[in-house]
Amino acid sequence: MKTIAIVLLIGGLLMASEPVMIADVDTEPPELIGFDFSPRSANVGLVDQWITFTFRITDDRSGFSHAQMNLDTDAGGEGGVIIVWPAYRVSGNELDGVYECKLVIRRFREPHIRIIRDIRMFDVVGNIAEMTRDDFVALGFPVMLTVTNAVEKLYIPLVTTVDVE
Repeated sequence: MKTIAIVLLIGGLLMASEPVMIADVDTEPPELIGFDFSPRSANVGLVDQWITFTFRITDDRSGFSHAQMNLDTDAGGEGGVIIVWPAYRVSGNELDGVYECKLVIRRFREPHIRIIRDIRMFDVVGNIAEMTRDDFVALGFPVMLTVTNAVEKLYIPLVTTVDVE
């Protein structure tokens, strides 16, 4: 909040009002200042794999509202959507918070690479920030998740004869 006094010139006399409080205006969108995910590769040959995405998002006035990250696959298909809600905040506050989201990759999926396409972040009053894959790369953030489907060979001894005494 800012305090201002209104000064009027009335009949050659300067008149000042009592100080009036006016609200700051929020015109700046949220900013992604940290991003990572782990693990960076997932083997879904035997079990589902959970990937944890971590976002550090700041906003200067009204606070972070939500975000949507879109992923593609190297084959050109949809790689998933990650929604970041305030309830996913693990530390900080709405002006500077760390958020964690999980994405499951189901077992038996074909090998592929998931690639970040973009993210849109919204603050409480509706300011929007958009970032593309190129923006992530420029900031040094990871953009590719490798999915493999390798099954370890299990060797079971073959019993051909059984001696019973």
